Amino acid sequence: MEFKSGTTVIVPNSASLMPKRDITVTAWINFSNAGVKQDMVIARIEPGYSLQKFNNDIIEGWVNTAGWQGVRNIAGGEVLKADQWYFVAFTYDGNSVKTYVNGKLDRENRISGDNVIEKNPFTIGSYKGEGYFWLGMIDEVSVSNVARSEKEINAIMEGFGALLAIASKAKLPITWAKIKY
Repeated sequence: MEFKSGTTVIVPNSASLMPKRDITVTAWINFSNAGVKQDMVIARIEPGYSLQKFNNDIIEGWVNTAGWQGVRNIAGGEVLKADQWYFVAFTYDGNSVKTYVNGKLDRENRISGDNVIEKNPFTIGSYKGEGYFWLGMIDEVSVSNVARSEKEINAIMEGFGALLAIASKAKLPITWAKIKY
């Protein structure tokens, strides 16, 4: 989906979007030059968790364990470039938040506690539909109540093939994922 200023997807609240502890959020992203050096939300439930691009063009993962905690003050992080596709993810397992870029561990912050989530809508491309709008494209957003391993993150990046019980070879979504990457 292409996002312009003010564009957002709002998904009504669902129990499947409210994991108390283990979580993985993934997405394919491509931001425009207009989004460079700007905070932009990829996917978020407020309060709860967020996958976003900070104004230094580095991916961040956040969880709300009695206050927002994430990877912002952790050294490193790949600086993303505009007009390029990236597969990004964050996981939380009750012990640490990890971010991934193109299937590789990007940063990690050791924190603990249950995720505090309220029954609010899940948004793609903005903060509650009110700000931090994504400028560019977002595709194949997924949320799961499992803290995926790096190997599983790579399987999702390649098109979920290793996680499914059916063969996915030569299927349209797999071909599309390979074209984007």
